[in-house]
Amino acid sequence: MPNQLSRFWQEIKRRNVHRLMAVYGGTAFVIFEASTMIFPRWGLPDWTIDLVLYLLILGAIITFIIGWIYDITPAGVQKTKPMSEVPESELSATPNGWKIASLISALVIVVLIVLNIIPRIGKKEILDKSIAVIPFINDSPDQENEYFINGIMDEILINLQAIKDFRVPGRTSVEQYRNQSKSIPEIASELGVNYIVEGSGQKYGNTFILRVQLLEGATGMHIWGDSFEQEIESVDAIIRIQSGIAKSIATELRTALSPEEEQLIEKIPTKDLAAYEFYRRGVEEFWKYRTIGDTAKLDRAESLYYEALKYDSTFALAYVGLAQVYWNKHYFETYFSKNFLDSTLILLDKALSYDDQLSDAYSVRGDYYREIGKPEQAVKEYEKAIQLNPNDWSAYSGLGSTYRWVLEDYLKAIVNMQEALIRNRGQQLPQLIRALGYTYLEVGFKEEAENYFQEKLILDGDSVVYLTGLAWMEFSLGNFNNAVEIQKRAYNIDTSRMSINNTLLLYYSITGQDKAAFMYAEKYNKYIA
Repeated sequence: MPNQLSRFWQEIKRRNVHRLMAVYGGTAFVIFEASTMIFPRWGLPDWTIDLVLYLLILGAIITFIIGWIYDITPAGVQKTKPMSEVPESELSATPNGWKIASLISALVIVVLIVLNIIPRIGKKEILDKSIAVIPFINDSPDQENEYFINGIMDEILINLQAIKDFRVPGRTSVEQYRNQSKSIPEIASELGVNYIVEGSGQKYGNTFILRVQLLEGATGMHIWGDSFEQEIESVDAIIRIQSGIAKSIATELRTALSPEEEQLIEKIPTKDLAAYEFYRRGVEEFWKYRTIGDTAKLDRAESLYYEALKYDSTFALAYVGLAQVYWNKHYFETYFSKNFLDSTLILLDKALSYDDQLSDAYSVRGDYYREIGKPEQAVKEYEKAIQLNPNDWSAYSGLGSTYRWVLEDYLKAIVNMQEALIRNRGQQLPQLIRALGYTYLEVGFKEEAENYFQEKLILDGDSVVYLTGLAWMEFSLGNFNNAVEIQKRAYNIDTSRMSINNTLLLYYSITGQDKAAFMYAEKYNKYIA
């Protein structure tokens, strides 16, 4: 057997098959490496790279067979003679052309390995795909058009959030950087992302110009960018640019979109341009309400959503907007009524009857079912919201709260709260951290809980809440006197917070200090009188 292998190898060398395979190997290596770099940029699916690999393997087999049968000689391509017909003097002769080709192939392979393969060992090709879309600059001569530029930014953000391979903080996280002078690396660090999308635009008459670029968060270096000028003749024209930007960013970050993701990104919410305009204005007013708490903005948003529905009565997103308005306007006044927030549910159901792929509708419907004591249904709604928008922090937060307070599944509560935490770096962050700290405390992880309480203190400087958390920690461990002393420190900082007053009332009652408990009970009675 060894002699047979030796003779076979000698025959391969005599027929110059090994040199032909060396040249083929070098060429195939270049083709495969080129496909891995170029195909993702063209947006081709991953299977196309596998196809290239299979074709190159097939080509290697065919090349071996051809090389065995034929040989390149000074006289041209000729059929290789059997060894018995070849004079012994020719057996060791090797054409110079083969030597040069083999040497070049070897050099190509070595260079590609050094330049391409080795650097990848300690470095990922693409960083973790976390992206923040910061507020676009409105360059319009009329600031009244700011809603339009903000709308484009908002839709690009929502499109990127629909891609499951991306982690994209919501608008609640990025609004804090409007009119800010912080550098790109500073913003990226604070938001915990590797990439930043920034842009500027202007709307004049019936035309808008838009400039968008993708930047590396750590350095601020330009990765991708494009400019657009478009006449606003239809909703389709606007959506086409917004979805195109999301696709370009996905391609740049070597992310293949699923058919479902493409469908969500390319979806036209309404064919009526006037309805879309009123809706976008309504969204902008609603965001102003959420930012500054001006109820007049909430009324304005409601009016604009109704205007949108006058032009398109099947506009699902406008119904979702109205549901959110109704929730914020009537939550407390209907809390104890039998028909608590029924109108919200009716509006959401109507929206989903026109379009059942709206993550916001499922998320708010989850909130509704949680509030009325149907936790299992709430979980289903939240999970559907996350399926459509894997970056919906409010759905993750709602799931966390449902598992913690109602279903008492603390592991799932912690997992979902953490998911919410990494997707929201805005005003709600301190409250999310506090809730996670209390959940850890409830399952006995005191150190983790205290770390989260300290993190919240660093963020908002609210020492009263921090001390209240520490007091509750002592209380849960049975150290009632310690809990009282820490809570008193919080009370002395701010005597106006009735929640602190009532907590002291609870602690004093449990420790049997009735006189002190009565004092805080009396204060509470005066407060509600």
